[in-house]
Amino acid sequence: GAGAFAQVWRGVDAETQEPVAVKLEDYDAEEQAMQLEDEAALLRHVVAPGQPEGFARVLHNGDAGHFHCLVTDLLGPPLGSLVGGAVGTGVLSKAAVARLAEQMIGRVAYLHS
Repeated sequence: GAGAFAQVWRGVDAETQEPVAVKLEDYDAEEQAMQLEDEAALLRHVVAPGQPEGFARVLHNGDAGHFHCLVTDLLGPPLGSLVGGAVGTGVLSKAAVARLAEQMIGRVAYLHS
């Protein structure tokens, strides 16, 4: 998939065989340069023993060819998999929205504690 400043891929850790998220930021995107560096720094700051679920560990951050690369834990399925009804409608069920809101509120509360 693609985010606001990077491509996001699902990968597999070569050592552990666990699924991972791989984000690639093109060096040519100078106006967006170093976004992944900032994300990695933030994740390293908030990931600590006893933290709530929902914050990915940074497994690798560095260069990969022509890209900045950030590899993290894969936390769950993509949001698109939560879409109910007709595929491609982009409509989330009320239950899915409630679950997402509960998780987001918990993460924000943790960051503000």
